[in-house]
Amino acid sequence: MKRLENKRAIVTGGASGIGSAIVKQFAREGARVIISDIDLKSSQALADSIGSNVFPFELDVTSAENFKSLLNFCQEKFGGLDIFVNNAG
Repeated sequence: MKRLENKRAIVTGGASGIGSAIVKQFAREGARVIISDIDLKSSQALADSIGSNVFPFELDVTSAENFKSLLNFCQEKFGGLDIFVNNAG
């Protein structure tokens, strides 16, 4: 069994750099991951390269409303949240 099997994660700033590395490792370990980043195109490209169980979400971390939308998206996709990595900014 993988260490993060069936865990549900959000990684802010997940489309590049350290965030991208975290997303890739979480996915390898079995987590379902939302890549939240202001750059939706890069988030989508990363999600496409990883495959299933990874979803992009356009996030502006300066917007409280956008964070609420992110949490609603996570609830709809996964039914809850286990891991939150606040990497953006």
